[in-house]
Amino acid sequence: LVAGLVCLSVDGHRVVGNPHLSVYLLFWFPVALAAREWSGVRHLPAPVRTEPPGGFLDRIPAPPAWFVIAFLVAVTSQRLLHFGPEIDDPHVWRQTDTAHYARVMAEEGLDLLRPAVCWMGDHRTVVLEFPLPEAVMALGYRVFGEDHRVARVVTFVFFAAAVLFLWLLVRELIGPAVACWSVLVMAAMPLGLFYSRAIHIDPA
Repeated sequence: LVAGLVCLSVDGHRVVGNPHLSVYLLFWFPVALAAREWSGVRHLPAPVRTEPPGGFLDRIPAPPAWFVIAFLVAVTSQRLLHFGPEIDDPHVWRQTDTAHYARVMAEEGLDLLRPAVCWMGDHRTVVLEFPLPEAVMALGYRVFGEDHRVARVVTFVFFAAAVLFLWLLVRELIGPAVACWSVLVMAAMPLGLFYSRAIHIDPA
C-alpha cells in the first residue's frame, strides 16, 4: 500500500482524472485507511455480525486436511513441469519486460525508484511501476546466475504469499471452510496456473 501511494501520488491523471480499480485499491484505499486511523475511528467497538446462524456459508463443510494438501501438491507439481528457462506464451512481451528489469538491476544496481524498460523509446525510459518483484529477481540472479528459472521461482513465491493472504482474509471475513475452498480455487484456476510460474509481476 505504501508503494502504491508513493508511485501513484505523482500521477494525477490516474488518481483524479481517470481513476480505475487499481487506483482505488492502491491509492484511495490506503488513504482511507490512514484517514480512519487518524480520525480515531479505531476506538469504536467492533461491529457485530448480523448473519443468522446456519446461513449458507456456515453450512459449507471444510475439505479434509489430507485433500487440501494432496490437491496443493498436485497443482504445484503441474507448475513445475513448465519451469523451463525459456519465456513462453502468453504475454511474452510483458514477461520480457520483467526479465529486462531484473537483468538491468542485477547488472547496474537496484534502483527501485527508477525502473526502466527498453521499449517506449530510448533505453532507460522510466515507467511508473514499483519494481519490487524485479529487484528480488535481480538478487536471485546475483546469487544463482542469470536464469529465467530463478525469476519463475520468485514469481511462484509471491503467488504462494498471495494464496496465504487470501486464506487469512477469507478466514477472517467468512470462516475457515470457505477460506480453504477459496485457496483451492485460486490455486487451480488456469490464469493462476500460468501466472504463478511466469516471469510476471501480477502475483506480486
